[in-house]
Amino acid sequence: MAAQNNKEVDALVEKITGLHAAIAKLPSLSPSPAVDALFTELVTACVPPVRVILMMSFGLLYSCFLASSYICIYDCFCLLVIQVAYFPNMVLELGLFSRTHNSC
Repeated sequence: MAAQNNKEVDALVEKITGLHAAIAKLPSLSPSPAVDALFTELVTACVPPVRVILMMSFGLLYSCFLASSYICIYDCFCLLVIQVAYFPNMVLELGLFSRTHNSC
C-alpha cells in the first residue's frame, strides 16, 4: 500500500512539474485557451478525488467521536472517584458537572 502511495505521489509530482514547465514557457499569463487549459489541468491535478475527501471526513468524524467518548469516560470516572472518596453514603449532585447533561 505504501509503495502504491509513493508511486501515486511520484506521478503527481511529475505531472505538476511538467505543468509548471509548460506554464513557465508561456509568453504571457493573460487569459487565453492555452493558459486556461494549463491552469485547469493544474487545479484538477491538485484537488483530491471525492473518495479521498470522504475518507478524510469520515476519519475526522471518527477522531472527534473518540475524543468525545474519552472525555465522557474520564468525567464519569472522576465522578465515581469523588463519590467513593468523599461521599460514600450520598448521591452525587450530577448537575454540578457540565458533561453529565450530554449523552454520557
